[in-house]
Amino acid sequence: MSEIRPPQPAADPPARANLSPIQQAYSKYVGHAVGCQVCRSVDGEPCTEGEVLWEAYRQLRRGRQAPARF
Repeated sequence: MSEIRPPQPAADPPARANLSPIQQAYSKYVGHAVGCQVCRSVDGEPCTEGEVLWEAYRQLRRGRQAPARF
């Protein structure tokens, strides 16, 4: 008997290519924060990568260039 498996999501959905730089930055932040145990922890220490992604989004939102590390 074969096992039925749900379809696997694509690593990078094609619709992402049509997002603006601000939307891409926010998407990267949310994608990280949802899967990161440090970001999800209420009592934990701050997540360095999450902070870098959030700051890149904020700078783009304010009309500035994102940091090179982004």
